[in-house]
Amino acid sequence: PEKIDVVYNGVDLKRFNPDNKNKYRNAMREKLSLGEEFVILYISNNFRLKGLLTLVKSLGELKKSGQDFKALIIGRGNEAPYRKLAERLDCLDNLIFLGHVNEIERYYAASDLYVHPTFYDSCSLVTTESLASGLPVITTVYDGASGIMEDGKDGFVMKDPNSHMALAEKITLFFNDEFRQKASIAARKKAEKYPAEKNCEEIIEIYNEVVA
Repeated sequence: PEKIDVVYNGVDLKRFNPDNKNKYRNAMREKLSLGEEFVILYISNNFRLKGLLTLVKSLGELKKSGQDFKALIIGRGNEAPYRKLAERLDCLDNLIFLGHVNEIERYYAASDLYVHPTFYDSCSLVTTESLASGLPVITTVYDGASGIMEDGKDGFVMKDPNSHMALAEKITLFFNDEFRQKASIAARKKAEKYPAEKNCEEIIEIYNEVVA
């Protein structure tokens, strides 16, 4: 352990910024045919590894409880089994599969919560980008980026990526505007501690130590 230094990924704080909501939110919601409902965002090019199954099951629970929401599913992957499951759980109408997209910051701006129930991620960029965009995050202990988060403050860090019931409970908390707003402010503050420049500086420092 004493031979290991941990350097977290840095994030572009200008590109990923809560101010994007003023620029893009209304236009993006119109483009996606969204109204005022609560929007959950999920981004991955490996649906299985990054826990889309858990998310869809949790959305089935939310639907049962009568919550009004939409989930944006972004990334390349086989949608068919997840569509089938969502149909069985009566929540397919709540999911929007978007495939690969450009200008991802616009989708952060259109959303209210980022969910990443991953089984493995060395240090997820989408987690830090979400925080920088002022989006609270729900991720798991298997996401290296969870190491910068404070459970219950800027989001939640789940111990079990299989637990769709726990995930549904955590998501439900963010339907409360006041709770979500506090978490959103905390998320941005946290990301501001990890600018891209800091990542470079820390890596250079390690090389200097090694060279010395």
